[in-house]
Amino acid sequence: MIKLTTEQQRQINEQGWPPRVMNMDTGEEFVLLHAAMFERVRHILEIEDEIEGVEQMYPLLTEVLDRDESTSRESA
Repeated sequence: MIKLTTEQQRQINEQGWPPRVMNMDTGEEFVLLHAAMFERVRHILEIEDEIEGVEQMYPLLTEVLDRDESTSRESA
């Protein structure tokens, strides 16, 4: 488990909900969810037998979003 520093906790509190964090090495962005919220979402996906599809689609979705983001930057 990753433990947040006091400074990271302060920044997350200032940012609002849901907090977003970035992996500085890869540029990947993540949304932090409370464990209880994650379990509720996970449970819904598992009930609908969708979690496997989401996991399989993640690399494709990331590719599309990255492409859209770079296109947005170029047009700005």
